[in-house]
Amino acid sequence: MATKYANFDLATGNNDGSDWTNAWKTMADAIAGTNSAPPAAGDTVYCKGTDTLAAGCVLNLVGTEISYIRWIGVNASGTNDGTRATLDCNGGNFPALQFNAAYCNSFDNFRFTGSVTNGVASGVGASYYLVFNNCSFDNNGSAGINFTTNNAAQYNTFVRCVFYGNDYGFITSNYDRFFFSCFHDNVSAGLYRPANGTVFGCVFYDNPTGLKQPITEVMIQNVFDGNTTGFENYDGLGYIGWFFGNRITNNTTGLDGNTRTLWEGWNDFDGNTDHRLDTNGHLVFLYGGLTTNVELNENGAGGGDTLQGYVSTTEGSEDYSTAYTSATNPHLRRTAITIPTS
Repeated sequence: MATKYANFDLATGNNDGSDWTNAWKTMADAIAGTNSAPPAAGDTVYCKGTDTLAAGCVLNLVGTEISYIRWIGVNASGTNDGTRATLDCNGGNFPALQFNAAYCNSFDNFRFTGSVTNGVASGVGASYYLVFNNCSFDNNGSAGINFTTNNAAQYNTFVRCVFYGNDYGFITSNYDRFFFSCFHDNVSAGLYRPANGTVFGCVFYDNPTGLKQPITEVMIQNVFDGNTTGFENYDGLGYIGWFFGNRITNNTTGLDGNTRTLWEGWNDFDGNTDHRLDTNGHLVFLYGGLTTNVELNENGAGGGDTLQGYVSTTEGSEDYSTAYTSATNPHLRRTAITIPTS
């Protein structure tokens, strides 16, 4: 296991990544292991600065299920304080980073921006078990991430990431998991077509559609606020296994389309112009082979004490529910969760 270094702001040198003095100058050099060996399972690569790309970076590096290749963005002093290293396509018609037959790589503190197409994309080979923490996917022409190519990218995890200013924040494939992440100010939708995964504690705001057409998702304690449509499953392609403690508020339409759920309840529909569009906007409860529109949710102007287990759209704020008040109206509690918005 080795530690290696890349400084995208370094002006000179034909370097091998062995230390900051001899740091690689580009992400492509770091992936290829220029003048050295490419990073291998268990290695850590510290990266800083902005790499203004003339072509996209293609990653084929393979870790193992117990030994990731870790890519960590750091500040100008080389300290991991959450400062992001940037891969900027500068208006180029290519993704900043493409995964071909890559798995078990993790990225902490990276920004992927400026592509006419996708900030990050899957390519020709299978890519699994990628992890992104505190990453930004923003201001790309198509999607912040597009992982739909041949369903090649699956079982990936996103923690405290932000997706904003893209056409779609994320066009996803299968079994992806999103925790405490933020989708805002995208042109078409925040998160499109997640399948067989988990969305927990995420924020969707100021999108035309916050989350569109989920298929067999687990969705717990998310907030959909200030979108044109908070949550949409218009063509009824799938169902949601669990839909609990979500806050769907202050949208023009809270829920658009009929969404089947296996277990659901204690969701807050409050302050929307239309809580559910027409008669089809229901969370349909499935149990014992039967379906019913009787829902364990609350909606209506005012709302009383109905904010059960929600998350805030204000960066750095504490998130909390109101106090437990009734055995017939239990509250899901969570405190002190912060979600980055930029």
